[in-house]
Amino acid sequence: MGYPTWADCSLIGMSAGSVMTAGPTALVEATGELPTVGAHSIGLVFIGGFAYIGLILLLMWQALHGQPVIAPNGTMFFAYGLWMVAVTALMVIAVWRSQRLREVQDSMII
Repeated sequence: MGYPTWADCSLIGMSAGSVMTAGPTALVEATGELPTVGAHSIGLVFIGGFAYIGLILLLMWQALHGQPVIAPNGTMFFAYGLWMVAVTALMVIAVWRSQRLREVQDSMII
């Protein structure tokens, strides 16, 4: 089994992009509400952007160390796991804060 081609890397990158857009969508579906345009929905967009940049940096780091994309070493597995935990935590915090903000705004309405 040889190293992956550019087409393989492109497919992996597009798949990762699809997964990253599915994460915030799943969180919104879990809350049962669509986000309104505001600071909290913009926060999810920024998290998605930073998550994508982080993934690209991890892939560059792996490439610079001469590792194949489909066979990372233990350090890369740890880095990818840490990246996934951080992105998930940030998305959960953003959705939780938006729900909390809505509750506070609803309680202010008399």
